[in-house]
Amino acid sequence: MAQAETSPAVDVEKSFSLPVGFASPLWLAFAGAAATGAAFFWMSRWTRPINLEAKLAFKTPAAPVDLAAVDDLTRLIGIGPKLAAALSQRDVTRFAQIAA
Repeated sequence: MAQAETSPAVDVEKSFSLPVGFASPLWLAFAGAAATGAAFFWMSRWTRPINLEAKLAFKTPAAPVDLAAVDDLTRLIGIGPKLAAALSQRDVTRFAQIAA
């Protein structure tokens, strides 16, 4: 009589050492979708037109402002010191300039 072949012993602890979802095809689908989204984002950024002359232009310092010709813009409701400073950097120092 032939001896029955015995199957090799299965080590249960080693068989579950990898996470269950490690080989799931969904992970590959998620990775592909993420890579596609990232590629679309960067390609849309790189293909935008850029004004290189404006980026490379050197900024000249603004001419000094005559203090007699400057209005106190903080007297207007909604304009604080930070906004008044930003407006003065853009050469808006008079109420008439804002009204225009």
